[in-house]
Amino acid sequence: MNPEYISQLSTLITSASVLLGVMYAIFISKKILFQISKQDKLSEVIKDRDFHSSYGEERLRLERQIADLNIRLTQSMSNFEKVNHLIIDGQKRVSALSNRLIDPASFLKSLAVDPNELEVDRNLVFVLTPFHPSEQPTYAAIVEALTGFGIRVIRGDEENATGDILSHIIRQMLSARLVIANVNSRNSNVMYELGIAHALGKDVVMIANSDSDLPFDINSRRILFYSDHSELVAKLRYELARKIFDKS
Repeated sequence: MNPEYISQLSTLITSASVLLGVMYAIFISKKILFQISKQDKLSEVIKDRDFHSSYGEERLRLERQIADLNIRLTQSMSNFEKVNHLIIDGQKRVSALSNRLIDPASFLKSLAVDPNELEVDRNLVFVLTPFHPSEQPTYAAIVEALTGFGIRVIRGDEENATGDILSHIIRQMLSARLVIANVNSRNSNVMYELGIAHALGKDVVMIANSDSDLPFDINSRRILFYSDHSELVAKLRYELARKIFDKS
């Protein structure tokens, strides 16, 4: 074969490879910038809110590592069901939300929580979520999805509560028409509060980040899976807004 032809062909292949590399780099850069833009837009939704939880660098690092391990442990559908079987069973059995509060039990009395002093606010949604900064965009997506319909969305650390924080959270939970539980990182505090919400008979919707090929729910529309925050906003608006306003 003609050496000059081989040289020209090699140069052409090299140039095409470089061009493809540049195009791929541009594509990736645009995708990254688009994701950053979406995160910045979500951050604007809650920029004026005060959160009273605080994290040191060591706690931030360790909690992120724990969350990542939990996510890896429950990444497949079968593993998610095995690890969260009690929560899934609770979701199947929880009764629909009524317009009255549950009668106080000894547990509530031990926390000095009197349901008779509270009223259900039909425009309030309470969110059970890790307070770790990495979960801020998820919380912002929930706020973005529901505030447009006149729904007030709050989480446990938005008020600088004095005394027992669990009592404060339970009061907020009892007062809310709906509870949303972010189980992304399988946070132990969220799981504990979720169990209390079930025991109190609250209407609960769980949300979890997952691969896009996972089904929309597990035997119940009370568990929403989403692949990104735009999808979460859309699913919450469609499913939760209908749930709320159908009972108005």
